[in-house]
Amino acid sequence: MRVLYVSGALYSGNGSIVHAQEFLSALSSFPDENVEVDILPENLFIDGKFKKLLSFLIPSLSVLSKTMDKMIDKNNYDLVIIRNFYDISLPRRVKKKNKNSLVFVEFNDLICDRSFMNFASLNRYFVAKEIDCISCADMIFPVSSQLEKRLRGLGVDSGKVTVNHNGVSVEKFDNRIYNKSLLLKEYKIPNDSLVLCYTGSITKAKKLDLVIESIRRVSEKVDNKLFFILATDGKAGDEIDMILKAKLKSYVGYNRYFWLPHDDIPKLLAISNIGLFPFTSPYMSPLKLFEYLAMGVLTIGPRTPAVEEVFDDGNHLILVDDQPEFEDMLLEMIKNYDRFYESIASRGAKHVRENYTWKKNVERVLGKYFELVALRGN
Repeated sequence: MRVLYVSGALYSGNGSIVHAQEFLSALSSFPDENVEVDILPENLFIDGKFKKLLSFLIPSLSVLSKTMDKMIDKNNYDLVIIRNFYDISLPRRVKKKNKNSLVFVEFNDLICDRSFMNFASLNRYFVAKEIDCISCADMIFPVSSQLEKRLRGLGVDSGKVTVNHNGVSVEKFDNRIYNKSLLLKEYKIPNDSLVLCYTGSITKAKKLDLVIESIRRVSEKVDNKLFFILATDGKAGDEIDMILKAKLKSYVGYNRYFWLPHDDIPKLLAISNIGLFPFTSPYMSPLKLFEYLAMGVLTIGPRTPAVEEVFDDGNHLILVDDQPEFEDMLLEMIKNYDRFYESIASRGAKHVRENYTWKKNVERVLGKYFELVALRGN
């Protein structure tokens, strides 16, 4: 079985790189089928907003598109998987180039929604164009039911759409392989600290300033010695440092890490008592929640449709609506940590490790491939 995996996220500097790389790894090593996977080389992917816009508007000018066309001509792929790519015409062009290849599209959001969210007329025009191209795919895999509803509302054939939630590498995110005492020493965190952790990229919807403000206020109401770990990208590094210094100095010890390799994240979670990810956009299925839970970390997450369809509040983790509820729950969790940990953390870990691995994510995609192949045979 020959597969072409097309995703600029493989070489990105944001959180989407984790999904792309872990999916590719699971696909390439899939045990039950002889799967040979090709990818496009990194040097073909475009840097710079102007060049991306030009490629978006006039795909025929893109060196990457021309290279992909040649690869498809040469290799006659059984399956082409396209993930969140700025050239929205790709599904249509691949189907036109090789009618025998099945084309699958994966995405976290509509590219044109993200790119033209502040321009209503442009948004409507380009979203309609993107939907027209996506609809040429044989299968479409949004990351949440929220996105599935959006697609159906825009006229996409529901028979082509299958929700495929995020996953986690259970080999990497396994707290049994880490020595917490040694890691606390390595990261210079006092042994008697109760460690709070936030990992992931920072956007306006994630309200990091409110998270930090709540940590400070809660610290004034508990006897526990709190320590905060923040691992994120450095795009707003100076602003983040100012917030940490202004709101936590003299109250809570903290370590902050910018652009930390993803392979180091499990080490931080291995020394964390409570994982924090209380706010996000309604459509998002935060990858970090899967990682927190796989490591057995007691977790506070956002009460959004995309999260609630995967996790049970009070059973796998604790969900909150807003800052006051987050603050109250964090305070309660710190005061009664042992009770919360014993009643929730292990169930959350079991749920993720049994149901939401990258291997299972790939199984769902390949399962649809073999279904469609069988239908073609009939």
